[in-house]
Amino acid sequence: ISWLVRGAIQRNLKFYNGALSRPAMFFLMFTIFGMGYGLFTGGSMNVALWEARPIIYMIAMFCLASNLLESRAHVKNVLWIAMIALLIVGIAGDLYYFIDLKGNLVGVEAITEHGTAVQMNTFFVFVIGAYLYKISTGKRLALLLMIPFIALTYVATQRRAAVLSLIIAVILVAFLLLRENRRLFWMIVPAGAVVAVIYSAIFWHSSSKLALPVEALKSVVSQDQATVRDQASNNYRLVENYDI
Repeated sequence: ISWLVRGAIQRNLKFYNGALSRPAMFFLMFTIFGMGYGLFTGGSMNVALWEARPIIYMIAMFCLASNLLESRAHVKNVLWIAMIALLIVGIAGDLYYFIDLKGNLVGVEAITEHGTAVQMNTFFVFVIGAYLYKISTGKRLALLLMIPFIALTYVATQRRAAVLSLIIAVILVAFLLLRENRRLFWMIVPAGAVVAVIYSAIFWHSSSKLALPVEALKSVVSQDQATVRDQASNNYRLVENYDI
């Protein structure tokens, strides 16, 4: 509303129509059509809104980002605001973990919203990017100081989907490094791959918190060896697919 009102007052309302704008609008139309079809054929309004709302948010954010972020400074500011927001969430999770739960996660499904751990992946990828592209020393130091607060909540949330997506993100960053700096790629990636294999072998049958990445990987490539909790989660996904 602020963007539209400002454009109307200044008589300078522009809409950036990029390569993804038309596909995004088609996607939004299909989402609204699907929700309408479900409602008119006896579906639940509550469930329909829960399913469609985040998709509509995504399209709205796409339009806003395309039209409001007009310079590199805008993008940098938004990224740092996001990182600080994740730091606040991390600190809140730490306080809940240590003060309310006394460091005991037995019987606790999660200490944050399920999607929060996936959002925290953004922070870890941002830290890697900060060192790949050599931002200022002060900002890199600030990111290092933020890691413990966010990492503890990240591990305590126990979200395997987040860990799997982080592994994929790191692999994509490795490909980016190969394109940007081949020498550094061959210095870091092969050694990192060896460490990852050794780590997986050591923690494959472990149930400690340090084994969370291995548990996430195991639940996909070797489901019969996954924990009871992960197998129950897999079964839930099957039921969810059937519902959809």
